[in-house]
Amino acid sequence: MARMKDATILIGVTFRDFNGSANEAIQRLFLQSINNQTYRNWKLVVTIFNEQHVQEEIEKCAMNAVFYSAGPVTEYRFSLTEVLLNTISESRREHNSIVLWTTCDILYEPDFFQKLIENYSENLFAISHPHITYNSIDDLGTNNCVAASINTGMDLLAMAGDIFASDEVVELVKKYKHYDWGIFEHFLVGLSQVVSGHNINLYGVSNISKIENDRQVNNETSLWLQNCWERNKVVLDQFISDYVLSKNLLNLTYCHMQFRILTNRFAHVLTFFKDYYDYYYGLAKSAVRPYVPVSLKNAIKKVLP
Repeated sequence: MARMKDATILIGVTFRDFNGSANEAIQRLFLQSINNQTYRNWKLVVTIFNEQHVQEEIEKCAMNAVFYSAGPVTEYRFSLTEVLLNTISESRREHNSIVLWTTCDILYEPDFFQKLIENYSENLFAISHPHITYNSIDDLGTNNCVAASINTGMDLLAMAGDIFASDEVVELVKKYKHYDWGIFEHFLVGLSQVVSGHNINLYGVSNISKIENDRQVNNETSLWLQNCWERNKVVLDQFISDYVLSKNLLNLTYCHMQFRILTNRFAHVLTFFKDYYDYYYGLAKSAVRPYVPVSLKNAIKKVLP
């Protein structure tokens, strides 16, 4: 296995406002989890849209960081594509690097970066999924966490920097631009398929905790989230069509299954058996539905979900 003992881990991220809210407290815990990493060769690559006090607060933490300003944003609040592209720009200046796209509401175990380095391979794509999720910061460290499910979002994805040495790959990322919330991790999983990524899942090796943000603080309404999802789905649908990828890429369980488990796979499947069952049951229903008479469908609906 190839190993990059001195690779720079470039942490591509954008933040919410630093305004004294519970969301700020979550972001500070995120930064603390980065600072607590046993592997020290890393750099924050922060993209700032219209968020307040981000650079000054991170600079107070004396962290190794570089900042990109996206300029005035009108129609959209942010773009995760732009976050990734800025991190890729930093990667192309490094001799060896790992590009880590991440949200700012997760917490890394102290050995996560070290485990990432130890399991490095050419064309690496790495996740740690599912996350251990807490509904609020007050629940952190208690047993009051949400039952883990593989049919949930991926809030980080690490990629070998050499993947983006190719202008063709960078142009691909630019072409399918995502805005605001939703679906971006599905695109990254699809990208791993396009470039024949070596996909691994560090769950059970080094886990991730997630704390749910208070979406009311930033007026992230259900309608806004739905509009974001629908807009980005159009982009993902085009990507799937252009590269003849599976439409199941929209399903988070399918995305999870594209990554090799490094621990006992049988135990992993048993742990998340319901998610696997629901996924394959859904596939079976979709496969036979076109051939079932309407009268039989109506009868089945009375006894099956």
